[in-house]
Amino acid sequence: MTKLKMNKQINLTNLYQKAELYLTQGKLEEAILACNQALEIVPDFPPIYKTLGNIFHKMGEIDKAKEWYLKAINQQPEWAEVHANLGSLYAKEKQWQLAIKSYQKAIGIKPNLPGFYRNLGKIWQQIGKIELARDCQEQALNLEAEYPQALEYLKPGKNLLENEEIEEAIQLTPRSANAYFQQAIKFHPYLASAYQNLGDAVAKQGKLTTAINYYQTAIKIQPNLWVAHHKLGKIFQEIGELDAAISNFQLSIEINPNFPWSYKKLADIFQEKGELESAEKYYQKVIDLKCDVWEVHRKLVKIQQQTGNLDKAISSCKRAIEINPTLNWFYRRLEDNLSKLEQHDLAINYYRSLLETEPNNIKWLQDLGQRLVKLQEWDEAIIIYRRAIELEANNHLFHRRLADTLQEKGLLDEAIYNYQTAIEINPKFSWSYYNLGEALRKLTKCDEAIIAYRHAIELEANNHLFHRRLADALQQKGLLDEAVASYQKAIEINPKFSWSYYNLGETLRKLTKWNEAIIAYRHAIELEANNH
Repeated sequence: MTKLKMNKQINLTNLYQKAELYLTQGKLEEAILACNQALEIVPDFPPIYKTLGNIFHKMGEIDKAKEWYLKAINQQPEWAEVHANLGSLYAKEKQWQLAIKSYQKAIGIKPNLPGFYRNLGKIWQQIGKIELARDCQEQALNLEAEYPQALEYLKPGKNLLENEEIEEAIQLTPRSANAYFQQAIKFHPYLASAYQNLGDAVAKQGKLTTAINYYQTAIKIQPNLWVAHHKLGKIFQEIGELDAAISNFQLSIEINPNFPWSYKKLADIFQEKGELESAEKYYQKVIDLKCDVWEVHRKLVKIQQQTGNLDKAISSCKRAIEINPTLNWFYRRLEDNLSKLEQHDLAINYYRSLLETEPNNIKWLQDLGQRLVKLQEWDEAIIIYRRAIELEANNHLFHRRLADTLQEKGLLDEAIYNYQTAIEINPKFSWSYYNLGEALRKLTKCDEAIIAYRHAIELEANNHLFHRRLADALQQKGLLDEAVASYQKAIEINPKFSWSYYNLGETLRKLTKWNEAIIAYRHAIELEANNH
């Protein structure tokens, strides 16, 4: 069979199953639509004729029902169920002889179905043939008595299947007195669960085509058998028939919307096809039904990251963490996503809510503090850094960031104290000395500032900014020759920074070194002109 023909057959089967399901659910208009779609694919498809007959029968449109049943029989004359359905229609119209003829034809084709005898018995009773009616009822009762026997064969077969003894469950072997499922079907040809179990058994053997046939037979008998639709979907997914798989998983969901694994399978297929919006929707549904499927949580977050929905990804991570706080993967993804969030105010709200659940999470305190500083929310940033210091008193970074924030707020004495604490904890970090120097210079404590800048330079000699700020402090103190030397060092390290030349020019002018000052100013002007 070519790929095109196979797809056509799969679409036809899916529409037929859908029509049968809608019929059992009483969705008759939807059932008719599915039938019409099927007939567009294959105009001569007897199962659809039968289904349309059943639909119109249920709608009370007897003539239309009869028309479709007769079309089905013309195509398949030995179709017992259609003859029986036609007999039922004739009985409603009190066309007793036609009804009797139809049921007798059905019984001749399938003599083991008690329903045929029971309905024929009712007709005999209606026309006063009491003995014939009694014979039919007895025959129906005898056949129904075999139903428990069918279940007796079904039970051991299921037990063997669950214990992986597949061959014994399916066929007669020296270790088995009966082929359980086949015997069950022999006693009760319309036992859908027997066909479903046969499908399970052969699927485990890798006989997927046979399994498909058994599952489809089970569905034909019992259209609302959602588990058979789910298992069919799994097989179609395995063999790469994704459209058929999608259709069966959707039917499974329509019948049983509370089974999470059909949603998961659908989501996996849509993800594979690159239809991420649909995949996201179905993964979300899995979580709504069963919140502890961590693989699904991860897939959902990855899709939301992939599609750039950082807000959703953050919310999904939070949700997973709230359910299980031990899952490090979600913490890492949460931090990654928050770091990518450009809207600082939105990120701040996320961090605030996270800290309500985990007030001692040092990483979140640190990140919130940084976001607040970027928005110049100095007061809250100070509170956050102080909370971080309470948790990690020996973390020099928190003391320095608190000091930076205090300095921005204008609380210079407190800033100096915290810079000094940071330096006590880590005397090897140059920026603590530099920022201490900045705070001291603002208080015109130039001597102490100069010492701080020099410590910074000892630790990081090639930082032109440190040399320039030392030069500024030296100039402010009146130590002009030393200031000139520091400006020149700053220029040596970074000759592209115009303000070093300008401040050098200012200092040289104060020393009345006019020619050198002019040269410095000209360098500054050249750099500024190039920058614009």
